[in-house]
Amino acid sequence: MVQAKDLEYGVKSLGKNVCICKRYTENELINRVNCSGTLNKNYLAVSREQAGSFPNLAKRHHLRLQEKKHNQPHLSTSRQGFSSKLWKILQKRHQNRAEDVQKKENGEFQSPFRHDDDDSIGYGEMKVKTENCLARWSIDGNKKRACGVCPTLTRQPQSPRRFPEYLNGLICHPSEDSEVSLSGTVIGTCVQETITMEIVEWKGEWEEDASLTQQNGITTYVEKWDPYEQEINSTCSFSFYQF
Repeated sequence: MVQAKDLEYGVKSLGKNVCICKRYTENELINRVNCSGTLNKNYLAVSREQAGSFPNLAKRHHLRLQEKKHNQPHLSTSRQGFSSKLWKILQKRHQNRAEDVQKKENGEFQSPFRHDDDDSIGYGEMKVKTENCLARWSIDGNKKRACGVCPTLTRQPQSPRRFPEYLNGLICHPSEDSEVSLSGTVIGTCVQETITMEIVEWKGEWEEDASLTQQNGITTYVEKWDPYEQEINSTCSFSFYQF
């Protein structure tokens, strides 16, 4: 490989003809993803190191916390216009938000996929972080969850190559029955929910780039990256049975 004008090139001989093959850089691929969609850092990461900063999707209220470290929620000290009952509700909500912000600052919402030397993941593998699972009827904010969940980290297959390479996910708890019972009666079921994000995929194909051919004075090919609809496990929802 040779470097030419800050781009990564390779020179190939096709019989009597010589051409240049250019691979896209990471920043160029990020731009491609952002052009077709958005590189959502809650779900997508370009490296294992970046995946170590994934939020814990099991802690849904974590994603709703204010991002500025010292931006504590504010509640007016005036009760004017509020009934006594409503004022108490607002005070409780304010207290809960302030506690969540403090927990975030104290590291209680750390990613379950921090980048450790012994925490490798192979191509095409999905790793379930069982120690960070939340069981059925556990507390989620001020509610109880009917369906247990587990955070997952998925690495894209080696071929075809997809970018970004790492996916953050949340699946229904693999050790729990999908049907939910309350007081001995089956009342509903847990359903895996997914979201779709547009990323890019390379199947090993190349195409000529006319502008680079003219610029380099030699036939220049680039990797043919195409849009790809990536399905991501996003949550486990509860669905009531009709009686």
